Order: sequence, then C-alpha cells, then structure tokens
Amino acid sequence: MSAALITAPAQPSELCPPRRTRHLRRCARLTAVCLAGGLLTAGCFPFWLFDDWRGDTPTTTVPPRTTSTPPSIDNVDVADWPPLGPEGTIGVDLSDDRSLSSVSFDFNHSFSRVVSGTAASIEVSGTELGEGLGKLTITAMDSDGGWAQRWVENLLVDLTPPEVTIGKTVLPQQGDNAKLEIWVADAWVLGHVDLEFNGSTLSHDFGQVYPETLGTAWDYSLVSFPTSALAAGTGTARITAYDAAGNATIEQFELSVDGNAPLVSILAPAPNQTVSGLFQVSLSALDPEGGPCWIQVKLGGTDLGTAVGPSAKITVDASEFVPGELTLEATAVDEAGNESLVASVPIVIAQP
Repeated sequence: MSAALITAPAQPSELCPPRRTRHLRRCARLTAVCLAGGLLTAGCFPFWLFDDWRGDTPTTTVPPRTTSTPPSIDNVDVADWPPLGPEGTIGVDLSDDRSLSSVSFDFNHSFSRVVSGTAASIEVSGTELGEGLGKLTITAMDSDGGWAQRWVENLLVDLTPPEVTIGKTVLPQQGDNAKLEIWVADAWVLGHVDLEFNGSTLSHDFGQVYPETLGTAWDYSLVSFPTSALAAGTGTARITAYDAAGNATIEQFELSVDGNAPLVSILAPAPNQTVSGLFQVSLSALDPEGGPCWIQVKLGGTDLGTAVGPSAKITVDASEFVPGELTLEATAVDEAGNESLVASVPIVIAQP
C-alpha cells in the first residue's frame, strides 16, 4: 500500500455533509465502521453518502394524482304547466368525467337511483315524488365521492282526484232553469269537466291558471251546462272531472231533460159564473212525461195557494174579495221546472 494512501483517519464529521442531525449521526456511524475496517472505498462510504444526499427520506415513485371534477346535473326537464300528476315525469340529464354513481331526489318522498358511466338520463314520476307543493332537491354522486345539487322551487305534484257534487237532475230543456249545475272541487288546481248524455258531449275548461287558494285551500267552482244543448229524454249521463294534473273523477247518474211543458185546466167554476160564500175551484194538470205537477192558483191577482196534480180542489171564500168580475188563473209546473201556459176563466163575485 503506498504511503500516500496512509493518512490520518478522517473524522466522520468531515466526511458527512452538514445535513440534519439524524442523518449526520447515521453517516458518522457508518463512516466509522468503514474507516475502522479500511473500507473507505466506493463500495462503502460513497453509497451511504449518496443515500443521505438524496434527502431526508427515500422517495417513492407514484403516478401523478388526477383531480376528479364533480358530476354535473346538466338539465332538469320540468314543465311550467301542467302540474305534475301520477303519470307525469321529470327528466334529469347527468354527466361526469369519470363515472357516475347515483342520483337522489328529496321531495315529499326521498329515494335514490343507481346510475353509471359518464352520462345518464333518467325520469322520475309524480307518484315516486309524492304529493305536495315545495322544493325538489336533486343530488348527483360520482364514484370518487364528488357530488352536485340542483333545486326545483315551487314544484306542484298533484295526486288527488277532484270531487264532484251534482245538482238537480230532472231539468227543463228551455227557460231560465234549463241548466245542469255541478260543483267541482280539487285540492290544488281544476282542469276541465266533460258531460256526456244522449250522444252529446259538453265541456267546460278552467284555463291554465293557478287559483289564489293554491296551497291554502281547495279550489271550488260551480259549472253550468245548458240543457238546451242536449236532446230531450231520460237516460244515463256521465260527468268526468279532471284536475290540471290529469287526475280524474267519473260520476254516472240518471238525467232527465224534459222538453214538454205540462197542461192545466180549470174545471170549475164555469166561465162568467157568479159565486158567493165558500166555493170550490176544481183543477186538472197533466205532465206529458208522466211526472207530478204543482198547480198555482190566483184570483184577481191574489195567490190562493198551490195544489198537487194531476187533479186538485181548492176552497175559496168569496167574502174576502171585492164584489164584481175577477179572473181566476191557474199555472202548472212539472218536476223539471217546465211551466204551462196560463189557464184562466172570468167569474163574478156576488154582492153580499
């Protein structure tokens, strides 16, 4: 071994780079071992020196981390009109840069749907959401735990059918009372009403408007159908009431549209007959439809009362009237409200 190679043992602090204390101690121990064994060679000391030079801790090579973008709720398809009914749907389009996981809906009912892939389109029905008026919250999740939300404010889901109350069902075909009246009510918004009878269909539409009672009280309305637009006769009629969301209520009932007025006659006293004291007025009334009749009687414009046909008698006190000629009148009204022509005869009230 050449003398040039014999040198004073180097101090560990001189061979180790001035790094952190922990590494300096490790380097010093290993350098001391190498020096003691005469092993200060490229195979001993430089390895540990290089290892120390690489930093505080050995580094591990890993793939670069990719930051995932949260999912996107691209579109929520919900119409302004009509309100959502049992079969109505809301469409939702979703997307994600990696993979979708689920989408949840929070309204009256809360539920989730499993989705996958980078894009999905789903539909949810009014029945799934449940009935109510308020905010729908839609939450999309991806496989990395990312999420996104969208809201639908003032969403109306109507699952309750309307209610129907039918008025008088024996009706005249003409006149002021020639109309079928029906009360309809809905928990939210009324839509339209159809009447079917004897091959004819009449409809009433409430228009695309939300009532002032929305969310606070039921929506009530009186619907009148003119019987002049219906064929006369008796048969089964059908009312179908719809609310704006498409819920329907059907009511069937017997309807009589009477196009014939009754006939009335004054049988006694005879025309121009003189009467005194108590006397009887004999009457006859006939409804062509075979129903009952009511007969209204007047003498000199004074109401004598109402009798029930087809035949009737009324007792009158002549002393209650001014002597002289007066007109006796009778009018018959049938169950439908048809009014007969006035029957009249002149009579003479005798002097007391």
